[in-house]
Amino acid sequence: MPLFDKAERVKIRSPQQRTNRIDLTPYKSFLQKYKVGVTVDLPLESGESTRAIKRRLTLASKELGMRLRYPQHPVKDVIRFKVMPPEKRRVRRRS
Repeated sequence: MPLFDKAERVKIRSPQQRTNRIDLTPYKSFLQKYKVGVTVDLPLESGESTRAIKRRLTLASKELGMRLRYPQHPVKDVIRFKVMPPEKRRVRRRS
């Protein structure tokens, strides 16, 4: 017979729950130093993923009501971005 006295309740995560939440506080405090129109070169340390750092910067900027723009041609071992106004420019189309 099973030991019902020693049974423990297990919390099962749903697929939508993320387990790898990262604290964006250092990214937010870094971004708060810059105003709209400033271009920043952020050097990467060895082993850091450009994609991960860009993602975290973008998430932090959205929480601060900022928008970042990354250049088309990236620089090696540096993340270059420009702080943009939160609203996107409206593109007029010709008819």
